[in-house]
Amino acid sequence: MTKRVALITFEKLPNLSPDDQLLISEFARFGVDAEAAVWSNKSVNWSRYHAAVIRSCWDYHHRHESFLDWLGALQRSGIRILNPPNVIRWNLDKIYLREFEKRGVRIAPTVFFAQSPSSAS
Repeated sequence: MTKRVALITFEKLPNLSPDDQLLISEFARFGVDAEAAVWSNKSVNWSRYHAAVIRSCWDYHHRHESFLDWLGALQRSGIRILNPPNVIRWNLDKIYLREFEKRGVRIAPTVFFAQSPSSAS
């Protein structure tokens, strides 16, 4: 049985970015079929995949809770997620940059705003 990997993307980039497309041939070298799968597409049969690689989900910040719900459902499905879900959750809001900066890592000049209670989701 051929292994199948989902390269996770978003609906405005359903065929992957050029960089992500390079992964398809690299996986094929190891006998693995890799293909694009849009994270928010309700018709995707996730059980078809042995593993998932989160790549270009560039709209997650517009649907933060939906993305987290999807990630949790994917994790509960038993599909191996090659990007650790705890790391994905940790860096969704970019506050991790503050942690890097506190540890001496240089980051681009950044202004952090507190989220107002009315805009919290």
